Amino acid sequence: MTGAADDRTCAPTVARTADVADEPTDIMGLTPAEFLIWCDGYEAGLRHGIERGRGLADDDAARRHHRAFTLVQTMARIPERDAAADRAVAARREARWST
Repeated sequence: MTGAADDRTCAPTVARTADVADEPTDIMGLTPAEFLIWCDGYEAGLRHGIERGRGLADDDAARRHHRAFTLVQTMARIPERDAAADRAVAARREARWST
């Protein structure tokens, strides 16, 4: 027996008009075999959605971490401020505005 014949006998297909994406499937009207096929499809879609969501969350977290890393690296390159010079500037500003 060829592979094509094996595929036809081992993989039953459900040819229903309710399988169109725009129409809901009447689960109560399915035969037990069709219901198992529907459950397999539902589970596959659910698993794909969960995996896709995890991938998107990981991508988002990586993007945020990269932005935070860039910010921290940029801030680390800024030279430290001279506290004495800052106090002198503050004293001049205070003297200017207090008279």
